Amino acid sequence: MLPGYIYWYCSAQTNPNCADDQINVLAPASLSLNDSAPVPITVLNNGAPIARTVSFRNGYSPAFLSFDTKGHIAARHLDSSLMAPSGLYPGLSTPAKAGETISLYGTGFGPVPGGIVEGSATQSGNLSTAGLSCWVSGLNAQAVGALVSPGLYQINLTIPTGAPSGDNPVVCIYNFNPTFPGALIAVQ
Repeated sequence: MLPGYIYWYCSAQTNPNCADDQINVLAPASLSLNDSAPVPITVLNNGAPIARTVSFRNGYSPAFLSFDTKGHIAARHLDSSLMAPSGLYPGLSTPAKAGETISLYGTGFGPVPGGIVEGSATQSGNLSTAGLSCWVSGLNAQAVGALVSPGLYQINLTIPTGAPSGDNPVVCIYNFNPTFPGALIAVQ
């Protein structure tokens, strides 16, 4: 049995924002991704199992984090202000502009060159630029990405000059693995 690393936890009993209990766990870096066999997952509380499930090994499952259920990607302008529709966080968020470079945040982009240190609280490394391609409303967008902390990736993406105003779908592919569909960014 290999230990996983709790990245985020929310309890429905202690937090009204959680409909159910949720635990986000980073899989151990030493887990072989070449074996397609199911992986049993057990949650322990003081050494006693309280939940069990099965998952499949996959080194890549890229997805963007979102601000809302509509799919607006968790993003920032390069000055660190929130990049989202202006009405999403009134007075705090603003849409991107064509030609602007913004930072998008996601998970599941997979290993980075140089490897990951098992159990380390600090992780970093660049995604291969040859393996990363992104599009905004079907238009090619320049992008570079990096692992910035355990399980968290930052993609710096330049909005193409032809991107229309409004909500734009965003898709990135890393090493032939596309991001989960439905991701949006607001452009003005």
